[in-house]
Amino acid sequence: MSTSFWILCHDLKGGGVIRKSGSIIKSIRQHTDAWINVHKLIPRDEERITEISNTRQRMDYYEKAISLREAEDVASLQEKLGRTLSKAEISRIGVSKLRLFLKELLRKRYMDSVPLIIPLLEKEYNNTTRKLNEINRELSTLDEVKLKEKGRAFHDLF
Repeated sequence: MSTSFWILCHDLKGGGVIRKSGSIIKSIRQHTDAWINVHKLIPRDEERITEISNTRQRMDYYEKAISLREAEDVASLQEKLGRTLSKAEISRIGVSKLRLFLKELLRKRYMDSVPLIIPLLEKEYNNTTRKLNEINRELSTLDEVKLKEKGRAFHDLF
């Protein structure tokens, strides 16, 4: 039985996981005898996977399984279509492409939502500014003598 942990880390923050000359990774390897792999950055992606596992075989198994499944998917599609797929078409097939697709879809939906969010934020900003101005006006009209009288009256109640 093997155990595997995957750490998804922004590429710019990867140095914090690895440290200079890989000191953190070397330390983990020494103390745990774990296999650690910092995967290559996927083109057009900003996140990198660091895998910590008690066996190298697990990662090899999944990589091979994904590659085989994607090859089967391509062959099946070519058979159903009765033609060979272009490199551009093949580059969009498979589980390994799903993450990039979902990330792009999320980014697109976010960008589509921004025009709806901005008016709400402006309304909230205007309400907050109005309330702040009311409080400032109230504070500027406070009379020190009246405040002292109210404070004494409040104190006398106890």
